[in-house]
Amino acid sequence: MTETRATLTSILLPNLFNITIKEVKLLVQKTSSVAVTTDLWTSLTTSSFMAITIHYWDDDSGILCSKTVECCRFSGKHAGEAIAEKMEFMKEFELREKIPAITSDNCANMVKAVRLVNKTYIPCFAHKLNLVVTDALDAVPGVGALRDKVSATVALMKRSSSAKECLEECERLLGVQPFKPLIQGVVTRWNSFYKMLHRFQKFKDSLMLFFGKMSSENQLSPEEWELVSALVTFLEPCFKATEEMSGEKYVTGSKVIPLIKSLTGHYAETERALKRRGTKAVEIKVCSEILSKFNIRFSISTVEGVKELALAALLDPRFKHHSFRDKEKKDKALSRLKQELGGQVEESEAPKKSLIWGFLETQMERQRNVSVAEGPERELSSYLAEPMLEFMEDPLTWWKKEESKYKKLSQIAFKYLVIPGTSILSERVFSDAGNIATKKRSCLSDENVNMLVCLKSLLQNYDMLSEICFNNILLCSHLACT
Repeated sequence: MTETRATLTSILLPNLFNITIKEVKLLVQKTSSVAVTTDLWTSLTTSSFMAITIHYWDDDSGILCSKTVECCRFSGKHAGEAIAEKMEFMKEFELREKIPAITSDNCANMVKAVRLVNKTYIPCFAHKLNLVVTDALDAVPGVGALRDKVSATVALMKRSSSAKECLEECERLLGVQPFKPLIQGVVTRWNSFYKMLHRFQKFKDSLMLFFGKMSSENQLSPEEWELVSALVTFLEPCFKATEEMSGEKYVTGSKVIPLIKSLTGHYAETERALKRRGTKAVEIKVCSEILSKFNIRFSISTVEGVKELALAALLDPRFKHHSFRDKEKKDKALSRLKQELGGQVEESEAPKKSLIWGFLETQMERQRNVSVAEGPERELSSYLAEPMLEFMEDPLTWWKKEESKYKKLSQIAFKYLVIPGTSILSERVFSDAGNIATKKRSCLSDENVNMLVCLKSLLQNYDMLSEICFNNILLCSHLACT
């Protein structure tokens, strides 16, 4: 029997959503730490939504999980107080005491909201990295004019069939196959400027032949081609870093501190090498500006001074204490870790001492306290002495394997290693939301948009669903396509 739209929207979809949310609540209750990412988005129908994703280690499946639990309508001003009210999902999921930090973009309202709910705010690494690139490019002479010329050429290829055919003919003459379209840069899309220049440079010979056949005011000069080459070279590490931090199936929060150290070291070393070789001024300028903006946006105090990021890096067996730029911050992170280890010692009410054995019991108790204090110290020293993991290995899997050896330290590791280094996971939710809350589906209620977007994420693991629920998925998927 074919279900009606009313049945889908008022019965099947809510039932499936409620069952699935209940299953997810049971799953997160089994874990000791749940990190959160959040972001705001405005749809094509000019409706604002707020996405909230949770991230935790699933001990049963042995994987790092990411689930969207909210994509709710956000009405009114995007003030910090209003955003904080939307974070009350923590009570519903009983997560308030399990959340070590909340990752979001660098907007002041988000920072305020996270602080209002008494959680540590983690700035999105990818967002700040994009600001580094933007600030650096603004400081390099000629980049603005170059961007306009390249963008205009790409736009010409997309709107003029004759221009596109001319470029394709140039590529055939030069033996370039297969033809790939040029990429347009979008200001709000990270790395799109790099991708545009990278593709533009790749077809340099074809484009130079094209400009020779079709006179254009946007033809690049030799100096501008040199600038394209320099920008592609020096923006590539930032592009790779963004890709590295965009995953959701592996640990990213622990990579923030070591990745910044590696990138700043790379640009500093490159700058010195360029100056020694007497390279062209434009290359030195691009490299120097990127390094300068890195040191401003990612200062040691604003990165290594964040307890959660510092402990995540320290507890990642791929990096440990080698990822810090500042010795004082490294020592402070070690001190904080020792405090957490000591804080995990269970305290019990002191029993009443015997009248005749009291003195000896006191002496023995002092010795026991010393042994308890030395235990965590030995555990930490043993961990730091372990061989470093390869970069491609999973730190959470390693901690699970070594859990019996490092009982207290592993608990702290699972607490901090689940923290994402970026809010990309929440922003990715809006790609799904954009395919649902379209202008053609403007009649969808806010509640249905929320349920459909969340179910897209929550139903990735079908094992937790009954056969009836799975059949309902097929029915509900019809709703999102009609």
